[in-house]
Amino acid sequence: MYKKIYRKIGAGKNLAEALIANSQRQEHHLITDWVECQQEAYMELDWDFQRIQKVIWDLKDQTLINFLTRIKVEVDTMEQEYDRKWLKKILRRKMTFQELKSVQCLMSAFNKDMEYDRVNWAYERAWEDFNHFWEQDVDKENDLEVAQFFGLKEVPEIEAVEIEDQEYDISEVEFCVKCGEPTVMKNMAENKEHYSDELGKDSEFYCSECGEIYKYDRIHCQKNPHVDPKDVMSRVV
Repeated sequence: MYKKIYRKIGAGKNLAEALIANSQRQEHHLITDWVECQQEAYMELDWDFQRIQKVIWDLKDQTLINFLTRIKVEVDTMEQEYDRKWLKKILRRKMTFQELKSVQCLMSAFNKDMEYDRVNWAYERAWEDFNHFWEQDVDKENDLEVAQFFGLKEVPEIEAVEIEDQEYDISEVEFCVKCGEPTVMKNMAENKEHYSDELGKDSEFYCSECGEIYKYDRIHCQKNPHVDPKDVMSRVV
């Protein structure tokens, strides 16, 4: 089994494996970028209600609970309309001095949460999302689907392959239509005895992995987009 070496990512049997195996490489930051983007999303208004709810219960302020009940806020079932803008609005509500102090305390605690605990909460949620979607929704055998998951328009360039711990530039190999494995082209001439006839040897591809022999054709060109089709077809006798 060979490994593909993707530009700026590293080696793996496919893009998914390469990303995970080389996630600590400085120039490769697709996973951390995905998580950080998701973390930022959890810092937005849409998720305020969950943190406001937590802060309210953590304060254990009965005056605050009574006030919220009076203005018909059900803390147990808070939804997205309860956000930082809502907090500012309720300051304009009619309330006692003690209730005002409790609401101000809530706002202060929410702002403090935004700076500290919420950052960690958002980061943990982001990693949970990544692990869920990565394991459940992404076909890791499909390089294009993996690339699109990380917001890439196309699969990163394969610049080399690794065969039995030996690295070869992508220009040195071609892939078999039948088994998909790479053959080092400079070594193919050493296997003349495998060709169907002496005259046809230059117009036929011999796979060093599965032993398949076939004449170069359009399908071989499609399997090897890194090779100029004109160069491939010029080999055909």
